[in-house]
Amino acid sequence: MGMRRNLIIHGGIYHPFASTSEVIAGILSDCDIETDMTTDVEAGLAALPDYDLLTVNALRWRMLDHPKYIPFRDRWAMTLSDPGRAAIEQHVARGGAVLALHTAVICFGDWPGWWDILGGRWAWGQSFHPPEQRVHVRVAAPTHPICDGVEDFVVTDEIFHNLEPTAAWQPLLSARATPEAPEQPLCWTHESGAGRVFYDALGHTKSSLLNPAHRRLLTQATRWLLRMESV
Repeated sequence: MGMRRNLIIHGGIYHPFASTSEVIAGILSDCDIETDMTTDVEAGLAALPDYDLLTVNALRWRMLDHPKYIPFRDRWAMTLSDPGRAAIEQHVARGGAVLALHTAVICFGDWPGWWDILGGRWAWGQSFHPPEQRVHVRVAAPTHPICDGVEDFVVTDEIFHNLEPTAAWQPLLSARATPEAPEQPLCWTHESGAGRVFYDALGHTKSSLLNPAHRRLLTQATRWLLRMESV
């Protein structure tokens, strides 16, 4: 089989998506995966049949949830078109994989089909995150091939709270914002159509992605997503 191809959809507010996408592309390059990147969501999805893996590292939604988003709406607000939605649905139906990072659970928030593909969503009025902080991340599923050889680690990142499951989760990592706080699932797998999905709530900045344990997890998640022989 030739080199696998990955498309990163990125861009949005409050996050250094350009730099984190470069790190992700580098991690996938170590798995012999060639990456293209775009901030043009619709054009990228129109080309999705040419790719094995779709990576969503973006914060793109209607932005109607709070007045603070008004200055950003002209540049970043969007509703995914029917052809864009169909492109993602057809991608997973034919066995294509999805790597969804951090704010991907907020993307395309007026399309319940995206939540079904991810297996979870950001629920406005329920989900939140404290400021970026140093946290201890626990490996919750040590026997899963994605977690093979990954030990608990410490990372500075945002910890999303109260994400809402839309399907049965298999959490792989978890963390507490404080010792007294409830444990929050950070990563999970999901199967959609014939395709595999991996969601990682971490990755606010590139330093988190470059953490050796986190990097190993993403490498093994990619191999699991694409059903590569060695995981």
